[in-house]
Amino acid sequence: MAHHQTRLDMSQDEQRKFFTFKGDKSDKFEVVRVHENREGAGEGHKAADRGADGAYQVVCKSLPDHNVLYTSPHQETAIACCNLANEVMRSLKHKGPDAEGELPAHEREGVEKAHSFHGLDGSAVLPELRRNVGQFYRRLMEMGKL
Repeated sequence: MAHHQTRLDMSQDEQRKFFTFKGDKSDKFEVVRVHENREGAGEGHKAADRGADGAYQVVCKSLPDHNVLYTSPHQETAIACCNLANEVMRSLKHKGPDAEGELPAHEREGVEKAHSFHGLDGSAVLPELRRNVGQFYRRLMEMGKL
């Protein structure tokens, strides 16, 4: 039987490397915790809030609605996907739509590791994440929010 790597198998440095939110003020995506006892995706708390059970969502801060990029029950996967989305968005803003197919290696590895901890295939979500970030990029361009 194959052994799935867990957070316990990683050093603290490795955990910080892959599962720490690397955001800054110019980022378009953030992780919010959605509590089950609240209504609407907009009423969440930052991922650092360890309150009641709920999902973690990667949301586009610049859009008022239809702003959820990714939802996960696992904080690590949401943070890794958020870091990847922000890097892809930076690349798109820098290089334009030609960069849409690019996925930064470090962030891609973080998404794959975070998913594998929960027995999931992280490489399966990468094409959809890339495509969806491209759609958010186009919406933000049309709205003049880049």
